[in-house]
Amino acid sequence: MKRSGVNLVSVGIFAWARLEVADNRFDFGWLDQVLDQLHEGGIRVCLANATASPPPWLTAANPDMLPVRADGVRLSHGSRQEYCPTSPVYRDRAIALTEKIALRYGEHPALAAWHVNNEYGCHVSRCYCDRCAEVFRDWLRARYDLDGLNRAWGTDFWSQHYSAWEQVLPPRVTPTYQNPSQVLDFARFCSDALLDLFCAERDVLSDVTPDVPVTTNFMVGWTFKALNYWHWAAEVDFVANDHYTRAADPERHVELALSADLVRGLSRGAPWLLMEHSTSAVNWQPRNFAKLGGELRRNSFSHLARGADGTLFFQWRQSAAGAERFHSAMLPHGGTLTRKWQEVAQLTVQFDVVQNLVRRDSTRAALVTQMFGLEYMARTLQRAYRAAADTQRESIRSQIEKVIAGHSEAVMRLRTLDPGTYPFIGDRLIIGRFCAIAEGARFIMNGANHAMSGFSTYPFNIFGHGWEHGFDPKTWSQEVRGDTVLGNDVWIAMDAVIMPGVTVGHGAIVAAKSVVTHDVPAYAIVAGNAAKVVKMRFDDRTVRRLLAVAWWNWPVDKIGRNLNAIRGADISGLEAAV
Repeated sequence: MKRSGVNLVSVGIFAWARLEVADNRFDFGWLDQVLDQLHEGGIRVCLANATASPPPWLTAANPDMLPVRADGVRLSHGSRQEYCPTSPVYRDRAIALTEKIALRYGEHPALAAWHVNNEYGCHVSRCYCDRCAEVFRDWLRARYDLDGLNRAWGTDFWSQHYSAWEQVLPPRVTPTYQNPSQVLDFARFCSDALLDLFCAERDVLSDVTPDVPVTTNFMVGWTFKALNYWHWAAEVDFVANDHYTRAADPERHVELALSADLVRGLSRGAPWLLMEHSTSAVNWQPRNFAKLGGELRRNSFSHLARGADGTLFFQWRQSAAGAERFHSAMLPHGGTLTRKWQEVAQLTVQFDVVQNLVRRDSTRAALVTQMFGLEYMARTLQRAYRAAADTQRESIRSQIEKVIAGHSEAVMRLRTLDPGTYPFIGDRLIIGRFCAIAEGARFIMNGANHAMSGFSTYPFNIFGHGWEHGFDPKTWSQEVRGDTVLGNDVWIAMDAVIMPGVTVGHGAIVAAKSVVTHDVPAYAIVAGNAAKVVKMRFDDRTVRRLLAVAWWNWPVDKIGRNLNAIRGADISGLEAAV
């Protein structure tokens, strides 16, 4: 592991049967040894609470904790995730095990984070047992009265009208098409039921070890759509994701980029962790192609570029037996002489080279986000609404209404409540409030500059092998032009390029495909290559009054109350509100 550069491992995910070998009889000796050895090797641990699959002795004694399919078949032990999320037996035993592990390892020096369960809902996202039916009815009662339920579900169609709560069931197998509103509400309930289970396990860990972050691994991507991760993301201390490309898709890198961008959205710009991906072929797809040469590196860096603060592979050593025996690993069956092992080792070296570009103290690990459509924007604002204080909700509600009514920019990044600062190599990109940055806009930072005082501008020194000797960093630092700054309420149109050290004033507009090489005055419209002022948006006196008002610094609720003056160019109204 040290040779391959491993510095974090997930441990004990499916270890319940080896930890609690019989009812209330535990064997932690082997796990003690594993954690001690990892600590001695300088490797930290994301320790699982081992509840992802209950042991056979528990399901044999409590068969009613096993999940039931929509057709009434109760699933059996012999795979994984053999539990119903509403089972009181499973819940009680999972919480007890979690507490036991937290008390034993909460102060272990190798512990970096807690890994709760594993891929909630991956194989059993729905349970249709009678107990789930009862809890589903309770969930519905909290949202509807019976008349409201009938209206929401449109139960007059096909004689589905309910006259008593006991008649309401999960959407089990039916003669033909099911009621779509019933199916949707049941999907929401199932996501909430699993989230409630996660929170119960998380709270035990947080109570015992309040300073140790807790997460679980999401599955944002083409393989999974069963859980509402916009709700889940608010409940983890940091977002973690598992991602596997569709091996037979020649453009699988595109879906990977979409997934990673969505995870960055879930993490609200904070660094996140890629908890799982594969070094090569998996074992569970219809066609399990091996990754092409260089694909492992490309995928890893693609996640990194979209905000991941680390990338983990499943698995370390390729399994000798079991259902995933032929799933690739960092250390394959063929050992360290294989191409795959060499690629893993090379990736570590490459990560070391770029580690200064990935600022682990930064709350924003990536630069420009593409927003993928109206629904994505609306969900982001809705999540902000749920998390906001009451005083902020009116303004956010107004934003939601505007987005749903029709968003004029198909792909845009909106900065609303907070300015953003993105550190690079000593210079910064500073983006003010209420900035709209369209698709394709680029910011060229000082790291792209070349020293121009000599005969050649070629950066020989970065290639090493002796070429770095004699290079005077001062010749390069003289080319640094300082921070790039966007003021507040700036609009950067599609495919515009902003060069290093430029300041774009408040309220300015940069036209599409412009190249901005010099500072832009406040409330100017610039266009061209190099960009020049085409016109001023307002006369000098109005610009001075707008800069004095500085409405973008107002509290959110105050902005919401004065949107008509802002949108309607009512400078007197804005000044009256100051």
